[in-house]
Amino acid sequence: MARRVTNQSKFSPQNYYRTSPPDETKPSREERRTVEGVRRRRLGRLSRIVLLLLLVFGLWYFGTVSGAVVQSNTGQTAELQAELSRRLSGWRVFKPLVNPGRLSDDIKQADGSISELNLTWSFGSRQLHASAIYRQAVARAVNGQSALGLIGQDGVFYEGEADDDLPSIEDTGGLEPVDGQAFVPIRTLDFIRLVEQSIGQLPPDIRSSRRYQLVESSREVYLTSSRPFVVKLSIERPAADQMQELGETLKFLSQRKRVPQEYIDLRVDDTAYYQ
Repeated sequence: MARRVTNQSKFSPQNYYRTSPPDETKPSREERRTVEGVRRRRLGRLSRIVLLLLLVFGLWYFGTVSGAVVQSNTGQTAELQAELSRRLSGWRVFKPLVNPGRLSDDIKQADGSISELNLTWSFGSRQLHASAIYRQAVARAVNGQSALGLIGQDGVFYEGEADDDLPSIEDTGGLEPVDGQAFVPIRTLDFIRLVEQSIGQLPPDIRSSRRYQLVESSREVYLTSSRPFVVKLSIERPAADQMQELGETLKFLSQRKRVPQEYIDLRVDDTAYYQ
């Protein structure tokens, strides 16, 4: 029996085939997810490293003092700047480990000329702010013919040199002054300063060679000069009155050609004793 042969359509499933083979090199979805995960982990690791470096830099920059000093109300700027720079050198000084009050006390102890020192710093600055008040010399501390140093307006001794016009003060008890510590009581020092305002009426040789001696009694001061006697003064009496009485006593003794060999005592009101 003869079979009937018919032409099949070219679009039939038997004749359909792909024009190009599938791209086997293209990554699959799982592979793309893996690559993206690795990329995110690397980026996260890099971000953490950058943040850690920024944190370390911030702690170093904002947590340390560079040694630079911003000063106000200071007199001897160069000396204080050098001392602070020496103590606060470079990155080694970490702010939380430094006590500004203690640092201020240490510097004042090392430099007796500083009366007040205030040290501050802020979180946002590596500079130290310093405000210092220096002592003003009102007298010289001496021992015999040797100059020891200066005496500030608060009676504290500190090392230094000053004009010879300042009055000289000596402790007859042999007390050696210590830098930055009290040497003359405030009341005694104020009395001496008042005496200085009234010595213009005294003879020139006494004015040029005057010296004040501290004695055991805190209520007395001795005035010495090139003359052989000492003048005993009381800080309980007005300084101007005693200087006036001293001038009158010297005139009285000069007229009678008498020269005391030991003392003139002015500690009692309106009375001068001499010997």
